[in-house]
Amino acid sequence: PLRSRCMTIRVPRPTVEQVKAELERVQAKQGVEMNPHLSSMIAVEAKGDMRYSLMQLDAMVALNGGNHQALRNANTSLAKLPWKVIIEGIVRDMLAEQTTRQLKGIREKLYGLLAVHVPPSEIFYHLLLLLGDALADAPENWSRLAAWSAVYESRVHRGSPKIMFHLESVIAHVMTMYRDRRRDGL
Repeated sequence: PLRSRCMTIRVPRPTVEQVKAELERVQAKQGVEMNPHLSSMIAVEAKGDMRYSLMQLDAMVALNGGNHQALRNANTSLAKLPWKVIIEGIVRDMLAEQTTRQLKGIREKLYGLLAVHVPPSEIFYHLLLLLGDALADAPENWSRLAAWSAVYESRVHRGSPKIMFHLESVIAHVMTMYRDRRRDGL
């Protein structure tokens, strides 16, 4: 919610129709021709997140290298945002090897994400989703993972200047939990 000094003002998320209308306005302004069905797919996937929908539009234009024919095709699949691909790589690295060397490599990727202004809350959220899928066979680990993520994310939201410390702490906890689980043969 937006805050004034006097009162809290709540602004609802835009509807799918509003997101689609804004996408079409941006497309017209930028001279991009896109299939209306593709705009609808982006708007639905964005779930009311205007920032995400505009990033998706930008990624699709960049991915197709200005080839507007591909964007006019209704069967064109949505682009994977580069920062989401990096987070998927972080999760793969975490599950592949649980060492301090690996943690150092992950730290560099996290710095890269923060350098391009990916919000820490998005990093926490996508890490949690991807790790939840990877650890789906052990529901007790899912609750521990969610608890750690909530603790460290709340510290970031309270204004801690050490965002990297909190991201790295969650990752180190998960790597330790996963290593212990594999060692115990579960």
